[in-house]
Amino acid sequence: NYFEKEFSPLYSKVGNPSHPIRFMVGCLLLKHLYNLGDETLEKAWIMNPYMQHFCGKVFFEHEFPCDPSNFVHFQLRKVS
Repeated sequence: NYFEKEFSPLYSKVGNPSHPIRFMVGCLLLKHLYNLGDETLEKAWIMNPYMQHFCGKVFFEHEFPCDPSNFVHFQLRKVS
């Protein structure tokens, strides 16, 4: 809930729907903890149900739900 509250002002109600904050923050934490790049995170996330659960997924997914370049855009968000 902390990250939802802190990052929700950076999300817009206009345009394409964004990925859940828990998913994006969880993936960034996993990248940092395991020293993974965007593409290596994608491969590890697909093979590891614990990573998926950590990022808020309820069911195992066989494909990464977004393009790895989305993390760059997420990190560059700024409050207007």
